[in-house]
Amino acid sequence: IMIGIQPDEISSLIREQINNYDQTVCTSHIGTVVQSADGMARAYGLDQVMMGELVEFEDRTLGIVLNLEVNNVGIMILGNSRTIIEGTSAAVQYYPWREAHSCFSP
Repeated sequence: IMIGIQPDEISSLIREQINNYDQTVCTSHIGTVVQSADGMARAYGLDQVMMGELVEFEDRTLGIVLNLEVNNVGIMILGNSRTIIEGTSAAVQYYPWREAHSCFSP
């Protein structure tokens, strides 16, 4: 038995979902760079980060967490590493399909 769903109803639902899609990237767990050299940074204060997670620095440069240590994490910088200096903030990236966290303002 086929339910009486019309193609225009399906199209309307799909359009509504596309129009209401939220692409916001949220951040949580902000840390501080304590060392930066040769395309790698060490950051303190990212206790909840997991290996392989994306990190965004103050200047919007991205990095990937590759090394977890007791007091800091090692981050491979995916961009111009000259702009990442000691004291720069680094924030773990979260996407809408994960838990809700506070977002950086655009």
